[in-house]
Amino acid sequence: NQTEKIEVCDVHRIIGPLAHEFSTRLEESAGSIDLKMNAKEHTLTISPDHLRLIISNLIDNAIKYTRGKPHIEIATRNVGNFLELSVSDNGIGIEKKDRNRIFEKYYRVSTGDIHNVKGFGLGLTYVKKLVERYKGKIWVTSSRSGGSVFIIALPLHHETNQNPPG
Repeated sequence: NQTEKIEVCDVHRIIGPLAHEFSTRLEESAGSIDLKMNAKEHTLTISPDHLRLIISNLIDNAIKYTRGKPHIEIATRNVGNFLELSVSDNGIGIEKKDRNRIFEKYYRVSTGDIHNVKGFGLGLTYVKKLVERYKGKIWVTSSRSGGSVFIIALPLHHETNQNPPG
C-alpha cells in the first residue's frame, strides 16, 4: 500500500528489540538468540515495518524448524555497498533439492517428524518479494546436520549530498 513509510533505518536498532522479543519466547524451550552486529555501516533506506517483517519471519522459521533447544544467531556485516544480514539456526536443515524452491509460493519442505509446524508456506515468498523490492537478494545455505543460514543483502543507504572522491 502507499502509506508505507520508507525512511533511513538503523538495522541494529531494529534487530535489538526484535531479538529481545523472540528471546523471551525462547526461554520456555531454553533456546537463545545471539547477536553479532559486525557491520560498521548499518543504515538502509527501507520501510521499518518491512524490515521488521523480514527479520521476524526468518527468526520465526528458525524457531519452528528446530528440534529441542533453538540456538539462533543474527549477524550483520558489510560487503561492498551492501549490508548482509544472516539468521542462522541449529534446526533440521534444508535438503539441496528444496533450497531453490523454498521461496516459491505454497512450497513447504517435508519436515519428517516435525508435525507442529504451522503456516501457509507464504512467509519466504513474501520475504523474498520484500527483499527484492528494495533491490536486495536473499539466499540460503544449509546442511542436514548443522541447520540453515538465511542471508539477505540489502543496499546501504548513502547520503546523496556526499561529495564524490577525488
